[in-house]
Amino acid sequence: MTMSEREKVYSESRVHPTPSGGVRSEIFYFDDHRNPVDKEEATACEILEYDEAGRVICSTIGRLGRKKDGNT
Repeated sequence: MTMSEREKVYSESRVHPTPSGGVRSEIFYFDDHRNPVDKEEATACEILEYDEAGRVICSTIGRLGRKKDGNT
């Protein structure tokens, strides 16, 4: 499946125990200018962890080690 054939992914959500003691996490994908982009094009991300009440308990910003061809 090519990039144009698949649905673009700008964020993902998962219900699971998080490292900070939360119950759910979301990850958002960005380019170098903090513009939302597809997961395959992203160079940075932000991960939010939530508690049972839906409050953010941890926010982590990271760089994604991408090569020019888009692979990690």
